[in-house]
Amino acid sequence: MNVVDHVRDMAAAGLYSNVRILSSLLLTMSNNNPELFSPAQKYQLLVYHADAIFHDKEYRNAACKYSMALQQKKVLNKTSKVRTSTGGAAANIQAQSLPSEIEVKYKIAECYTILKLDKDAIAVLDGIPSRQRTPKINMMLANLYRKAGQERSAVTSYKEVLRQCPLALDAIIGTYSHLL
Repeated sequence: MNVVDHVRDMAAAGLYSNVRILSSLLLTMSNNNPELFSPAQKYQLLVYHADAIFHDKEYRNAACKYSMALQQKKVLNKTSKVRTSTGGAAANIQAQSLPSEIEVKYKIAECYTILKLDKDAIAVLDGIPSRQRTPKINMMLANLYRKAGQERSAVTSYKEVLRQCPLALDAIIGTYSHLL
């Protein structure tokens, strides 16, 4: 078990202050010695660090750290394509245990929504391909569209929620509330 696994376990246990301190220390060490962690480990550390900051209600800082994690994920994707072409089954197994890029984008949008930066939140969620959007993402997007006065887009997103979760009452109400 490596140190990143310990950070993951602390995050899963809800020990956010510990995660924040340790991940900050490890990220500083990584910046001073880039070979210390693999791109995948650095991505994980950034996400766990951002989650701890989010838990402390420092949403602007958390959004920044989540964005850094997405940049790191791009680096990871480039290096994993090179490794995959040279035959790396271990890289594929490791990719399955990484925090979801879609979930990171959702967390960024959540930060922006709390900070009342609805247009930025919409832009982040719109950047997620529609086939990869979960009902949770579509619901947030629908509510943001509704607040922005974009009724058609809101109804489309509510209907997408209902396609996947037919009994989502907020989506049903949102779909037909413009008729009332």
